[in-house]
Amino acid sequence: MTNINNITYIDTETTQLHGRVGITEYGEVPDVKNFHNQKILKRIKPNSTTIPDAVAVAVQNTSLEDLNAPDRVSEYEGAKFIDYRLKSIKNPTLAFHNSKFDLMVLNQNAFANLFPPHRTSNKLIFETMDYFRAAIALRPDEFQFYKNETGKHSLSLNTICMELQNEEEKHHADEDCLTTITSKHLVDKIVPEINSLINYVSIEANRFELLDSPLLMKPTLSNDYGPSTQLVSRLSNYDWNNWDMMITIPDEFDWNGEVSELVSELKSKVKISVMKTKGIVILFPNNSNTFKKHYPNYPEGKIEHVIKTLRQDDAYIHAKKEELRVKYSKPKERDFSDIYYNEDGFHSANDSYISKLFHDSDSKTKNELCNQFEDHRLGMNAKIIMLHNYRDVMTNKDIQNVLDYELSELEKPEASRVTFESFMKSFDEVNSDPKWSKEVIDNLNEYKAHVLALKANPKLFLEV
Repeated sequence: MTNINNITYIDTETTQLHGRVGITEYGEVPDVKNFHNQKILKRIKPNSTTIPDAVAVAVQNTSLEDLNAPDRVSEYEGAKFIDYRLKSIKNPTLAFHNSKFDLMVLNQNAFANLFPPHRTSNKLIFETMDYFRAAIALRPDEFQFYKNETGKHSLSLNTICMELQNEEEKHHADEDCLTTITSKHLVDKIVPEINSLINYVSIEANRFELLDSPLLMKPTLSNDYGPSTQLVSRLSNYDWNNWDMMITIPDEFDWNGEVSELVSELKSKVKISVMKTKGIVILFPNNSNTFKKHYPNYPEGKIEHVIKTLRQDDAYIHAKKEELRVKYSKPKERDFSDIYYNEDGFHSANDSYISKLFHDSDSKTKNELCNQFEDHRLGMNAKIIMLHNYRDVMTNKDIQNVLDYELSELEKPEASRVTFESFMKSFDEVNSDPKWSKEVIDNLNEYKAHVLALKANPKLFLEV
């Protein structure tokens, strides 16, 4: 099997799944020969004021001792390493299993440690869930991806690992990269046309050519109803870079009739959406054997004429763009005020300069720079870095002020981080679930005692 598209797989393990997400492990593996020997892993020790969710402690099968293990680096040093690695990867494609989550985590982590959001504009993103979704849609007799305990289909890595390799997801960042690569290689042997498509669309000109196809088949998977496919077509570019307007066409659409009538009928029946098209798009064009197998006897000539006519209807396209602009221009409500959101974009020129200066300076200068950020969130993040890494150059008053802030966040009813209250709630959920082993529960009880000790005596935060 030839793979011309060099891919690096990335995974993270985290302290929670939303809000101020901390990274406990960063893993990276290139899909090359002997990839098992090419893995990179960085284990990270959470700040003393960062409390992992009890579910994260259980799922990662970690413990208080392990979270403080000598091979772990500080959150700040871990962020430095991740920033360096993401800038150093030469492969043109980055693969994630749930890229939306992992990219959010990487940017959250970067912002918390004064790094800019990670540029992915010079990379292609390969969402491996799309790959396995395509596998079951194209070979429903070969794959199930089904969770017996829920009675639903799932593309979770654990479900895929159990079916393809008869082993559970490891929840260690490097090992999960290895497992994902191995699972993909197993599927490649059964559904080689997906890998051929990946290789093809990794070249920009080919991707543009594919997206210009009159019709595209999009693999889908419903948790309740199983695998299927949709007919889509690119209508026009959209306002955002690397995004396009797409139409979804009902399978039952009747292509018999005059072109003008079909265009008019399409307008009334299609659904309009936007899709990020810079990446590994797993869409099969209507001239491919894969498309024809699922949608035989489609009148290609007429379809091409109809779609071409629709794409030339500037008034219709403009109207649909306006509808989408209204939809997406509504400001999103923010759950938290202290964390990074994608729409924040890059730091201001001043904050970019101060951040770089902070990273390059000695500890005393770092401390002096904390109050020079325009974005108050970055200023507080700088002070948190100082508290946990360079406390010796801070005044007692500054130490107490930052610690008081951290404590106030841990005691809030609703905060971006795991709080004392939310930890106890998640602890009760894990402790009452019989699926967890005695070892996991014992480790969690020990960690609970640690959290309660911190709550009772906040000075312990400065001794950990």
